[in-house]
Amino acid sequence: CAAGGVPVPEDAKIDGVDLLPLLTGETHQIERGTVFWQLDLYRRLQRHDEKPKPYATEVARRGQWKMLARDGVPVELFNIESDKEEKVNLVDQEPELAKSLSAELARWLAEPRQPFGQIDPHSPNKAGVDGNH
Repeated sequence: CAAGGVPVPEDAKIDGVDLLPLLTGETHQIERGTVFWQLDLYRRLQRHDEKPKPYATEVARRGQWKMLARDGVPVELFNIESDKEEKVNLVDQEPELAKSLSAELARWLAEPRQPFGQIDPHSPNKAGVDGNH
């Protein structure tokens, strides 16, 4: 919206950040809180060596820390600044950090979501993700 000069509606639920200052060179870093995502492919991705079981399906990233979890339970924790290849699992050495990230992840997982490709009946744009509904 900022790049297009479009005002954000007051009732809009925004879960992103304005990247325009990063793109225009006004800043080199955008501050944000913890970022979450889900992916059920971690047993086949990332490293070539064996992944710990249970395989992670959720990720919480806060600053230099990246925690992989399964059903909200921490499986791996990495300092991605000092361990870019994610080889040293610090989940047992950083229990308070893992607990804090797990609590944030639990809140995020509890939020209502619209399944991918389904129509949100409350959206002013009733089209599905592919625009064909």
